[in-house]
Amino acid sequence: LDAPDFVADQLAGQAQRLSAFMGSSERQSDDRFFLVLGMTGAGKSTFVARCTGQDVTVGHGLYSCTNSMGVFDFLWRGRRIYLVDTPGFDDPNRSNIDTLGILAAYLGASYANGVRIHGLILLHPISGNRMSGSGLRNIEMMKAMCGFTRNDNLAIATTMWPNAPDNAEAAILENREIELLTEEKFFGVLIAQGAALFRHNENGHRDSTDEHESARRIVDYLIDRSDIRAPDVLRLQHEMIDQGKRLGDTAAGIAVAADLQKARQAQLRQLRELETQMD
Repeated sequence: LDAPDFVADQLAGQAQRLSAFMGSSERQSDDRFFLVLGMTGAGKSTFVARCTGQDVTVGHGLYSCTNSMGVFDFLWRGRRIYLVDTPGFDDPNRSNIDTLGILAAYLGASYANGVRIHGLILLHPISGNRMSGSGLRNIEMMKAMCGFTRNDNLAIATTMWPNAPDNAEAAILENREIELLTEEKFFGVLIAQGAALFRHNENGHRDSTDEHESARRIVDYLIDRSDIRAPDVLRLQHEMIDQGKRLGDTAAGIAVAADLQKARQAQLRQLRELETQMD
């Protein structure tokens, strides 16, 4: 295809998929919608690309000015699977308030039009030296947005596994994984409530076949779960649509406001310390 035709086809495809997610076009009863969540840089777009075989970077680039929710689909096991690539919190180019606003607008409208989320994929990089403030915020925001009392429709997948680590590095990563699994402030509560843990592309090979199979294995799990249980309503959707709450009064809105207040207080402390040093 010539460049203009390629762009036109990409725009048309993204518009069609977004229309399905927003509930403004016809869907099949066995279609499945899965949210892909995680901090910026966790590998969400790469995961979606491996599952769908689509150029996710192009899809996001075409819609980046107006839409930070990328919707991509593929046929698998006789049904259409939609993966919704969501923006992460602590994005250097967008405030957390704006990020929550984007999520609330799209998830709220989608729910109001009858679309249900059948499962969630939470990606988290194992390679970081420690759980960053950004990572914690993304976990806290996911908990506030979802509010489930059970999480058997949630797949937590650690990413960024190195290729052939030595024994010392492997031990460090395994200890880090145990900490993520058991600490309440990380994934401990989610695992206790039924969430499944996966190591995505554990061998670390940047091979499309290996990553494809690893990603599809996670999707397979969620498809199987969705076949035996009804989809849950996200707390954010319930609060905004069913209860008519303003975004600032939802659990997620309150969490963002509290986090913003903490950041302001920290900045004030730093300013006072600087003033003291200058006196």
